[in-house]
Amino acid sequence: MELDQIRSRDVAALPPHDPRIDDFRLPDASLCLSLFIAALDATVVSTAIPTISAHFHSASGYTWNGGAYLLANAATGPIWAKFFDIWGRKPIVLAATALFFLSSIICATSVSMGMLIAGHAVQGAAAGGLILLANICVSDLFDMRSVPMKIWKARD
Repeated sequence: MELDQIRSRDVAALPPHDPRIDDFRLPDASLCLSLFIAALDATVVSTAIPTISAHFHSASGYTWNGGAYLLANAATGPIWAKFFDIWGRKPIVLAATALFFLSSIICATSVSMGMLIAGHAVQGAAAGGLILLANICVSDLFDMRSVPMKIWKARD
């Protein structure tokens, strides 16, 4: 009984605007996973694209795959940022993740180099949204003045 009273006093003593470090573990993990799938895709595709281009007998497709991915990634950044402002963070990150996986299915089932390039362009646009969202969410979650304090509290 006495332990419960001490815990309730400790919780009541916490300021209401200062979230505990444990409250950020799940959002941080989900943001790290979204960055991981975008980075993993870029890594896997860059090592496998010579074999894929040889399979489709297309020497020019080698450069178009990377170009379409990176161009779509960079071009859709402002669009994703505006979507985040209009509809919020969570529905847009779920939409970007769904678009990423749908475009991965398109790339996996492609029967021509043109279909693969189009799939990679859509995948690049979705990956741009995932990467941008992770950066925006981290800046929203943490107040820059209190970040050093939270790091030292996490070590204790």
